[in-house]
Order: sequence, then structure tokens, then C-alpha cells
Amino acid sequence: MFDKYVYIFLHWVMGWSGQLSSWAWRGHVKILKKKQQQQHDELIRKKENDNYLKMLLRSTYGKRR
Repeated sequence: MFDKYVYIFLHWVMGWSGQLSSWAWRGHVKILKKKQQQQHDELIRKKENDNYLKMLLRSTYGKRR
């Protein structure tokens, strides 16, 4: 009978540890996605700025020729 209670207790502990682990992974994924989104936004901003500068150079030097 004691074995049954030990099994039930260990099953309960394993269930909680699984939930805690899942919660931690979901939090970690949120952090990683946020960081990845910030890097993506920064890359897009740099690309837009680069394209704008190229357009300005073309329009500036195109008029002088």
C-alpha cells in the first residue's frame, strides 16, 4: 500500500516538474523571438537606409552629368 502512495506522489511531482519545464521553455522562446524580431527590424532599417542613400547618390550625381 505504501508503494502506491509513493508512486502517486512521484507521479504528481513529475507532472509539476514537466509543467515547470514547459513554462520555462515557453519563456525562453519568447525571449529568443523578441531578440530575433529586433535583429530583423534592425536589418530592415539598415537595408531601407542603404537603399535611400543609393537613391540620393543616383539623383545627385545623375543631375550633374
